[in-house]
Amino acid sequence: QATPNDAQLRGLYALMLAYLGRGAEARAEIQRVLAPTSLGFAQFNYNLLNVAKAELALGDRERAMDHLEELLKRGHYVTRKWLLVDPTFASLKGHPRFEQLQQGK
Repeated sequence: QATPNDAQLRGLYALMLAYLGRGAEARAEIQRVLAPTSLGFAQFNYNLLNVAKAELALGDRERAMDHLEELLKRGHYVTRKWLLVDPTFASLKGHPRFEQLQQGK
């Protein structure tokens, strides 16, 4: 409540709502988090990662892939190899776009 415009907290809130199955609310938060702002590079990348996780929790693998592809283009500590070992993204194994991403395509 003290920092209602903190984008990092909003991203975590979107993820929490997705985990709770509150899809409409999570998507509204996702839109706020991804809106053009004065976020720093690292903070925006962190939000992209949380948004990708939220989309997976909501069952939208395509949107999750959109965000992961963008994240990898931008450069981040999360790498293609990271995505293979992070259990959060295990549900993407076998997905054609995820497999192409792993091959660097």
